[in-house]
Amino acid sequence: MKKRVTLAVAMTGLLLAGCTSGKSAEAQAGPTASASAAPITNGIPALTAAEILKRGSNQVKASKSYHVTGKITNDGSTMEFDFKVAGKDKIGSLTMDGGKMEMLVVGGSQYARMDKSFWTRMLGADLGKKMAAQMKNRWMKTPKGQENKSLAQFFDAVDVDKLLDETAASPGLSKGALSEFNGTPTILLSDADSGTSVYVATTGQPYVLKVGDIGGSNMVFSDFDKEFAEIKEPAAGEVIVVPDTKKKA
Repeated sequence: MKKRVTLAVAMTGLLLAGCTSGKSAEAQAGPTASASAAPITNGIPALTAAEILKRGSNQVKASKSYHVTGKITNDGSTMEFDFKVAGKDKIGSLTMDGGKMEMLVVGGSQYARMDKSFWTRMLGADLGKKMAAQMKNRWMKTPKGQENKSLAQFFDAVDVDKLLDETAASPGLSKGALSEFNGTPTILLSDADSGTSVYVATTGQPYVLKVGDIGGSNMVFSDFDKEFAEIKEPAAGEVIVVPDTKKKA
């Protein structure tokens, strides 16, 4: 009986092979591909909320580059930002109260270029207008170790590593539902008390994809490990170096 069953199985295999011999290899591979189409996760959902957030934050900071957009709302004022980051270097802009500042960090030096509205906001109408005309299309440069305090506060405000560390220190986050963000499968971490929400990718690298809070502040990450050719030093003729005020006359 056993031999008959074995022979029947073998004959069935030969018949099936004969029926498919005229088909392409791609067509024959169809059933196998369907069988392996189960979702693949990176294991993140099995971790605790604190572990997921730590892994996600570290993955962003360890990436070669990324694009981050968002806004920070505080005391009724909103600052929007858009940056491309490659290691310690970055390029982008922030807008606040209708004024715009372009920002660049290359080789440890900080560069800033403001429009008329931003100059007016900082210096008042008359002096702001004069500075805007004098600095039109020019970058202010503060060499490494000589950071201007007035400008440094804006660079500090969009220090993404620091913002991620502050989020990772949130003690009340708990795991929520599996969901999607911009087409990528994610797991939601949330804190009902603070209104903080974090989306971490559950496939591929476990990047943090979005951080938000009940006040409207948020950060959205994308374009990981891409090349950003625009992150480079400006031409010498476009730069005015801020004097080193630490040196004695």
